[in-house]
Amino acid sequence: MLNRSELLRDPLLALAGVLYLLPLPPAWSTAAVLAWLVLQLLDGPVGDRRRHWVLAALLLALVRPWVRGEMPHPVSTDDLLLLALAFVASTGLTVARWQRLLPWLLPPLAVALLAGPRPWTPNPLAGVNQGAYLLGLLTVAAAVWTTSLPLPLARRWPGAALGLLGLWGMWRTGSRACLVASLLAGLAVLLAERSRRGRPVLRPLLLAIGAGLALLGLKNLLGHPGIGIDWTSDSGRLQGYGCWAGLPFSGDNRLLWGVGFHRPGAFCQQPIHGSPFTHAHNLYLQLWGNTGLLGLLAAALLAVLLIGLWRRDGGSDLSRRLGQAVLVYTLLQGCFDVSMLHWPLLQVLTATGVAALTAVDGSAPAVDPGSSVPSPRT
Repeated sequence: MLNRSELLRDPLLALAGVLYLLPLPPAWSTAAVLAWLVLQLLDGPVGDRRRHWVLAALLLALVRPWVRGEMPHPVSTDDLLLLALAFVASTGLTVARWQRLLPWLLPPLAVALLAGPRPWTPNPLAGVNQGAYLLGLLTVAAAVWTTSLPLPLARRWPGAALGLLGLWGMWRTGSRACLVASLLAGLAVLLAERSRRGRPVLRPLLLAIGAGLALLGLKNLLGHPGIGIDWTSDSGRLQGYGCWAGLPFSGDNRLLWGVGFHRPGAFCQQPIHGSPFTHAHNLYLQLWGNTGLLGLLAAALLAVLLIGLWRRDGGSDLSRRLGQAVLVYTLLQGCFDVSMLHWPLLQVLTATGVAALTAVDGSAPAVDPGSSVPSPRT
């Protein structure tokens, strides 16, 4: 059952998503999602609550740069801190908690009904790619919610309809990275589930490739102004990739720890469409350029953790598929952009979604380290 604390805090997620996709200052959505995160930490699992309260205190003490946008955009150490806080706050929730939490991520997709002629920018103040990233993340959540619970048709069609709205909204924005990443994330989860059940994966993979090629050919045949190749943008990105890849080799011990996060205008300023190339447009090159070998070591540690979570048997179809889909979506989209690191709402929802991989079934209480008394989860 939905307890009182959840009823007070979880609607903040829906509110944050709606505020972010409407033409309103992104700080409004930031305030809503950070309020949810603080409440989530304060009301965390009993065994972890003392540690979570320390993190909540840290979040409150450092909240100014996120709300006021004072950190050097689009990438900073503040972004990494917020990702870690959101992941920890959502780690180890029960499957029942995820079933209650997930529907609150879906209402913002209805904003896609406002989509106008392409190119459509959900919120010009947040950015077209950043709006598309949220639509992709929510579309993935809608797909998981619709397919992973034993729901009657009357409760299944709203999630399916919202997912289709999300795909349509992404198409209207023209964000190729988010549209392709969301579709491939769904395909990856489907193939993973078939493999897990011992069913063949080659045929659905070939069918998906064939359908993709057919749709691409149909688009070109009809001359539809949808997702396509932008030679100016793509060639500019390739030049930027080369610059960011070479930064750690430019001296001053940068191979060990990169160039840092707090000089966003000092490196790799190739112009694209008349504006400077202020970031790598690639999550992995961004990490490499900013943090060097130590950053790659950090990424390796996370990779080992996430692979282990992917392969675990706990949780449920819902939590496992949600975590897998959000993880694949983030990793694929990160090959072409770093939209996740632009606004706190995107970071919190991404880290929260990946944390679904850690869900517990709730039948056996967790044990607080350092105590012999089991502590119930929430």
